[in-house]
Amino acid sequence: MQVSQIMKKAYVIDSSLSMKEAAKIMSHKKIGGLLVIKNNKIAGIITERDIISNMSKSNSPVSSIMTKRVISVSSDTEIDEVAKLMCENKIKRVPVIENGKLLGLVRITDILGKTNSVEEGEFFFS
Repeated sequence: MQVSQIMKKAYVIDSSLSMKEAAKIMSHKKIGGLLVIKNNKIAGIITERDIISNMSKSNSPVSSIMTKRVISVSSDTEIDEVAKLMCENKIKRVPVIENGKLLGLVRITDILGKTNSVEEGEFFFS
C-alpha cells in the first residue's frame, strides 16, 4: 500500500505566525501539528510538543521554535517504508510531496494497523 492511499490533508501556516496563533489553529482543527511555509516551500513543522515545550514564548513567531529538518516522502512510497522512516527518526508526521508540491500528510496513526514491518512498541518514543 502506498502513502497516497492513506494520506490526509496537510494544514499549513506562514512562518511569521505566532506560536499562540498556531496553537489556536491546531485546537480549532483538532490536529497535532502544522507545516510551516516560507516563500512557498516547507520551512519546518510545529507540533503540540513544540508548543508545550515553549509556553513562555507564546508571542514568538513559529519560525523560532519549529523543527526545521522536515523529512518528506513521495506519494508512491510504500507505507512500510514510511513506518520505518518514522521509527528511525522518531517522528510522527511526514509530508507527502510530489514535484515540489505538497499533496498531504501521513501521520503515525494513519499507518498503525496497516503495516507489519514494525515491531510492537517501536512507535512509542518520547
